[in-house]
Amino acid sequence: MATYSADVAHGGGQVSVVWVKRRWECRDVSCPRKTFTESLPGIPVAHEAFARAADPLLGQPPALVAHLGIDEHRRGRPRWRADAETCEYVLLADR
Repeated sequence: MATYSADVAHGGGQVSVVWVKRRWECRDVSCPRKTFTESLPGIPVAHEAFARAADPLLGQPPALVAHLGIDEHRRGRPRWRADAETCEYVLLADR
């Protein structure tokens, strides 16, 4: 039974899976096929296993974020000024 990426729930978005297969040329003059592509019989089995594991997880709401890195919440450079009394830098603005 063939399975496709459409078999995996994906939150309403469209998913494209591309398998780039090499085309091989048979240099044996008696070969009736002349050219052929890669073929892996385990691909449908691997996909079915992936779909069975992914579907229950994709049906759940995403977990809350515990820690944000700087790239997730900050844009631009912070602006600082030197405090005349303490000689320490004071944050003026952080976008």
